[in-house]
Amino acid sequence: MAMTKRTFSIFGSGEFLPWSDEVDRYALSLATSGDGSVVVIPTASAMEGNDVFADWARKGTAHYDSMGVESRVSALKTRADAFSDDHIAQLEGAGMFYFSGGNPAYLADTLRGSPFWQAVVDAVANGVVIAGCSAGACF
Repeated sequence: MAMTKRTFSIFGSGEFLPWSDEVDRYALSLATSGDGSVVVIPTASAMEGNDVFADWARKGTAHYDSMGVESRVSALKTRADAFSDDHIAQLEGAGMFYFSGGNPAYLADTLRGSPFWQAVVDAVANGVVIAGCSAGACF
């Protein structure tokens, strides 16, 4: 049985800044499935309030828009959301999932053992790139 190549892009900080364009383009070019779009997943920031969550979502979509890359935001904020078919469906078709900063323990507690996380794992096994920065790199 052939092993599918998995691609990870991990930043310590500085997500969605112009210097990361080249790295993001390269990572996305390594996706072997998906339509070339990115799902921005700011879940790690959800416990900091709606304004912080929305700010990460805005930064992510603005970053990819400036690169000419289609993006959308996963609105997953709670553990209950991680069991919702609607949130899982937000992942479909993307070439990369990008987890942004916030609280790594909250991110882990929210996603651990959930159908959403399983969908991420399955997609990555099938060629979708997983990326993260700060807390989002703790997947």
